[in-house]
Amino acid sequence: MSSGAAETPKPPEIPSRNGGAPGRRPSSLRLVWTWLCVYQINIWRTPVATFFTLVFPLMMFVLLASLISGSVDVEGVNVPLAQFYAVGIGSFAAATATYTNLCIGLSIQRDEGFLKRIRSTPTPSWAYLTGTVISSVLLAFAAFVLMIIVGVAAFDVSLPTAEQFPVALAVFFFGTTTFAAMGLAMCAVSPSAAAAPALANATILPMAFVSDVFLPVANAPLWLRIIGDITPLKPFVSMLSKSLNPFLASAPWDWTEVVVMASWLLGASVVASRFFRWLPPTGAKSLKRARLRSRLS
Repeated sequence: MSSGAAETPKPPEIPSRNGGAPGRRPSSLRLVWTWLCVYQINIWRTPVATFFTLVFPLMMFVLLASLISGSVDVEGVNVPLAQFYAVGIGSFAAATATYTNLCIGLSIQRDEGFLKRIRSTPTPSWAYLTGTVISSVLLAFAAFVLMIIVGVAAFDVSLPTAEQFPVALAVFFFGTTTFAAMGLAMCAVSPSAAAAPALANATILPMAFVSDVFLPVANAPLWLRIIGDITPLKPFVSMLSKSLNPFLASAPWDWTEVVVMASWLLGASVVASRFFRWLPPTGAKSLKRARLRSRLS
């Protein structure tokens, strides 16, 4: 999934101070909206990024739901396994769209000097980051909704009740905001753009295997279950599965899971605010120049 984010296209020109309206300073909302649109345009113009964010998780869901069919008893009702695959892999896709894409994409922009250019303009730095984070969350929402639509249409996945929708949305945006903060934090500690894909994938992929994304880990060794419980993906999958399952009457708010996710959100926010760098690494060559030299050699 890192391949998609690594193919980030050349950043567009910096928006002007007046946003196209002479004599007027653009509002903060307009600046955030501008960068939100820029991020969306970059993603949709990069086929590899679109594939690994939207299509690849969907392929995994279709394969698992087709190969491992059947149902489980949930409070006296036979629920197809696809109901759990759709939410689990959809949650993984949402985490990838925020955590992985932000970590890799911002690392590349930092090494290429684009973030330095942002800091040198009147455009507020926070407006760029806010627009980019919101855009990644919207992309995660699109990936998750696509998964659910395919599940309903082809694998008998049931939609939640009207009362469950607000809770499911709250859980979803809580989780994706957490992973977006983790993406910023991982970008902050990544020494270079070359190291960012390895760091992102080396953390999110093992996390998925201990978080009930592909297979339940109820019978796994205790140490693996503990790792899953204290990492943010498993609580995210668990709360989202409960809030989207129309056959469950219990509320999805397991406060232990909420505390785990909130702790990761707080910790990642502190790391990102403290260590996020806008300048390329000292003494490092521009990624763009390195690519050019590799092509010429």
